[in-house]
Amino acid sequence: PDIILSSRWCRCQDTASEIDIGPFSTHNGLNSFFDGHVDRDQTLTALREHMARIAPDRLELMVTHQVVISAITGIAPRSGGMVVYNSHSGEAVSVPLLVK
Repeated sequence: PDIILSSRWCRCQDTASEIDIGPFSTHNGLNSFFDGHVDRDQTLTALREHMARIAPDRLELMVTHQVVISAITGIAPRSGGMVVYNSHSGEAVSVPLLVK
């Protein structure tokens, strides 16, 4: 990816670090608003504004929470799951987990 972004929550930062594919930074638009931890509308506005600025030729990896993914894509992935999302077309695809 051209950039890796993570929620400020430690479990997301741990995941971003442990995948070990490059440095990451945090973004407020990826924080969990479950149970009112942060303001839902402010969080989603920050994320949508960021995604609107992503150039079509860039690939960004975002490590976030199910509530954020669901709000943006309409998909509720399993824990540890991944959703591929095109911020320009709005298309989203859930990527199945490989369980050993």
